[in-house]
Amino acid sequence: MLLRRLALLALMLLLGGCGFHLRGAQPLPELMAKIQLVAPAGSDLRYELAALLHSAGAEVVEQPGDASAIVTVLSDEVRSRILSIDPQGRAQEYVLTLSVKYSVKALADESPAQALSSRVERDLRVDPDNVLGRGAEQEVVEREMRRVAAQQILRRLRTLSLVTPAAAGGEPVPAQ
Repeated sequence: MLLRRLALLALMLLLGGCGFHLRGAQPLPELMAKIQLVAPAGSDLRYELAALLHSAGAEVVEQPGDASAIVTVLSDEVRSRILSIDPQGRAQEYVLTLSVKYSVKALADESPAQALSSRVERDLRVDPDNVLGRGAEQEVVEREMRRVAAQQILRRLRTLSLVTPAAAGGEPVPAQ
């Protein structure tokens, strides 16, 4: 027992000494410090994305003059298609697909907005005899899909290589 504890202690010291640490959350670029989020009013995706941006350290502002970047949700559409049917010809399983198209524009440069997209798919098994339960279950799955899409958008914002004009020469340089 003592030998196991010593081996575990030695392993922890070895890992700590080599510089190993968990990656943690990647910060947003400085150009994303103040974001105007443009999306349809009442959009569930807008609420999810605003909450994630806030937790990532960004300030979501209402006026474009206060923003350093603008994220515009162009479309947020859920489609379903039948994946399988039962012997009576009723749908048993659907594939739900959430497609989100959005654009990102840094206000510090003159470049056009970057058009981006995100897609999330989920299978939905339904009981053909329980019509009321199917609607409620589909709402839960769609909410979860929007949460995943908002996380995908946030990850994309963290990795975007937006450019800002250089102080001299007017040549664009990568944002840090």
